[in-house]
Amino acid sequence: MSVANANLPARDAVLLVEDELGVRTLVGLYLSRASLKVLSCGSPAEAREYWKTHRDRIKLVLTDYNLMAEQTGKDLIECFRQDCATLPAVLMSGYVSNLDMSDWLVENQVLFLPKPFSYADFYRVLQQAESGPPSPSALSQAWDAFVHQCEQMESLVPRLSPGCS
Repeated sequence: MSVANANLPARDAVLLVEDELGVRTLVGLYLSRASLKVLSCGSPAEAREYWKTHRDRIKLVLTDYNLMAEQTGKDLIECFRQDCATLPAVLMSGYVSNLDMSDWLVENQVLFLPKPFSYADFYRVLQQAESGPPSPSALSQAWDAFVHQCEQMESLVPRLSPGCS
């Protein structure tokens, strides 16, 4: 069964929470391309309002980790899961500095999508979200691969010597 044809009676929308307009627009297009309905939010406050009025329609939460200062994507997922403990969730991020989420991802069965990502990567994660809670080993492997990717990218960035501006 593909994500586009998921047969989830009451739940038919994805709550997308991303504060960067360009990323939110692209991810919204990806979701629409997968024939999914999108509730698109630019802030945690807006996401909480959508949740209050549309929680019975939301089958997946897809949120950036680094949202505005008021709340993180992790906080939002925890908030929504107080009402619906089995709500599937995907956390996106392009940053790992001071962010060790592997234990939390495993404990809370949250999928991780590293930025930047291709449509193929995005669609793969949607299919994983559709197929049920991810295994702890799959979550740990995804996180480890992301950290490794970031370390490789950091090694490619030229270091500025002191005194350069």
